Formats: sequence, structure tokens, C-alpha cells
Amino acid sequence: MPRLFLLSLLLIVFGIGCGRRVQTSDVHAASRRALTPLEYQVLKDEQKIRYKDVIVRVPESWGGALLPFDAGPYRAPIDKAVHGGDLNTLMGLYNQSLFELQNPRVKIEYINFDMWSENFKSALAVALAANRAPAY
Repeated sequence: MPRLFLLSLLLIVFGIGCGRRVQTSDVHAASRRALTPLEYQVLKDEQKIRYKDVIVRVPESWGGALLPFDAGPYRAPIDKAVHGGDLNTLMGLYNQSLFELQNPRVKIEYINFDMWSENFKSALAVALAANRAPAY
């Protein structure tokens, strides 16, 4: 009887030890699963930044909303937009925020890129080299 008990105990221990090994790619895939907007909001700021891995760069001339470049007498450009009554910019930023919340992996970047200028080719080459070209 004790032999049978020891044998069954060893089989259990070896059986557990021979289980499926979790590969690092499986762990990575599980950590990159799609989050709901509520799950995304609970993340810490550093995790939110790392989670956004799809960047869409939209030229301002295609309907992008850029903050004013100069803050003027205000502390920040966003203050200038709010207190200066720049509704188009504020609505664009609001829409961007809603879209990014609904699609947590996507980051929208509005860029100042004029694709209809005379020096379009050189501007595109510089933007491509700097990873700042329009991307859809």
C-alpha cells in the first residue's frame, strides 16, 4: 500500500511538472489584448502611453485640430483656446479625445503639413526622415 501511495504521488508531481510551458509570446499576446474604454481609463498614465501603438498622423489641412502655437498672455496654448473662444479647436480636441477613448490603442496626432505647397517633395522627405510624415 505505501508503494502504491508513493508511486501515485510521484506520478502526480511529475504530471504537474510536465504541463504546457507558457511561451513569452503567449504572455505578450495576453498583455496586448484589446481593452475596453473603462479598463483603459483605469490604467496609470505610463501604461496608457505604452498601450497606444497605432499612431495616425493627420495633416491639419485635412480637418485636424492644432492648438495655437503661441500661448500669448496665457499660461498654455490650451488656455488660449479655451479663454479665447476657439471653438473649432476645442471641438476637434473633444472629438479626438472621444475617438481615442473608444479606440484605446489609437493615438491621433494632428500635424502641420502642407501637401499642396511647391516644396512638397522636400517637405515630405524631411517628414519621413523624422518619422513625422502623414500616416493613415
